[in-house]
Formats: sequence, C-alpha cells, structure tokens
Amino acid sequence: MDRLIVVTATEAQQKERLRRRTGATEQEAQGILSAQMALEDKLKVADFILRNEGTLEEAKKRVKEIFHELKIIAREKKTC
Repeated sequence: MDRLIVVTATEAQQKERLRRRTGATEQEAQGILSAQMALEDKLKVADFILRNEGTLEEAKKRVKEIFHELKIIAREKKTC
C-alpha cells in the first residue's frame, strides 16, 4: 500500500453506527472498538485523515480532496 487513509468519528458515533449496522449490543460494540488499534496510533501512521464526525456533505468534500491529492501523487509517481 502506498498511502493510508484513516477515517475517524467520535467513540459514541462509532458505537452507534456499529450497533445500527450489526445489531451489536452496547457491550459488544465496546468490545469490538476496544480490540482495535488506538486512534492516536492510527493517526501517527496516516497519510490522510477523514474526520467523519459531521455531515455527509462534509465527508464527501473531504473524500474529493483526498482523491484529488492521490491523483496528483499517482501522476508524479508515473513520471519518476
């Protein structure tokens, strides 16, 4: 992998989304989140961060920005 994108959300948002998607209980959702790498550690290795804590429009805007940056990186890599 050439670049790493980390998507973040508040812990409460993560739990709610996980519970909605999977039907997990509060305890199960907490267990799943606890088993993951700490957010601080993820952010240390991230090339791009997508903070998914706001509106869908805000997330889409950031996705477009990241995609634009990745296209530039890919073009530069081709010319090397």
